[in-house]
Amino acid sequence: MKNHLFLIIFFISILACNQDNGGIEIGEDYEINFQESATFDNGNLEISFVEVVEDSRCPSTIDCVWEGRAWVRMNITEIDIVGSIDLITENSINRDSMLTAEFGDFLIELKEVKPYPEGVISSFDNYSVVININEL
Repeated sequence: MKNHLFLIIFFISILACNQDNGGIEIGEDYEINFQESATFDNGNLEISFVEVVEDSRCPSTIDCVWEGRAWVRMNITEIDIVGSIDLITENSINRDSMLTAEFGDFLIELKEVKPYPEGVISSFDNYSVVININEL
């Protein structure tokens, strides 16, 4: 009986060690929905997509002089450091894009803001961002 109990405890321990820690791997593209969060680096880094500051991208159904830009705000917590960063898509007119931002030991890169506008934007509820995070 003691041997069976030992084996049960042993296998439970093995299973617990193999469980996913809930974090996303560093270096992989990851999509975060508006008003949601994701955890990276074994739980040491949490990023929340909190605001669409601006989306002036030219709707796909219209020909525009300027392609516009999407500007998003992310809240970040790295262990005990809390802050926010702004990321802005690339644009050709004033070149004020901010595709990357450094926070603590990490470089956060904006890959895409979804969806691309097709007309008038009435809500940001269905928005998401694709980001990539790497250690500095």
